[in-house]
Amino acid sequence: MKYLIESGTTLEFENVVALRKKVVFEQMNQEIDSFVEYLRSLGLARKGPFITVTFAVENDGNQRQVIDMEFLVAVDRCVKLHPEYRYLPKFYLTNALLCRYKGSPEDVHLVYESFAEYMSKNGLQPITAYYNVNHDSETGGEIHIDIYVAVNPCLL
Repeated sequence: MKYLIESGTTLEFENVVALRKKVVFEQMNQEIDSFVEYLRSLGLARKGPFITVTFAVENDGNQRQVIDMEFLVAVDRCVKLHPEYRYLPKFYLTNALLCRYKGSPEDVHLVYESFAEYMSKNGLQPITAYYNVNHDSETGGEIHIDIYVAVNPCLL
């Protein structure tokens, strides 16, 4: 199945809290819950969608997948954070490809395959990881995410 890919898009937020860490796959939801709870403990209100970024996947010595990933979310104000977290006054991803996906979590990989095919066909080179913007509309086992990847503005 082919997915509609838009080019020249921008993803932009202000007052973003970010957490990058290595997470065992089976503990990912727990890590996300901890991140959200930390924001609540600071009295912060979410002002945008939850964003995840995967930089690498590796196996540890116990046959478990360990994911190097980052969680990002825009909040209502700046606040002093624990050193593990970063505050970004502005998050700006430009010259990005975008695909909006709604469907089964098991089929998301098809979107990434479509991105690869689109970039190859159009001589584009990715310069960032994929940013998954998660919308709170999960129903009936379906997810709704917008997937962004910035590409080199130079055609090679």
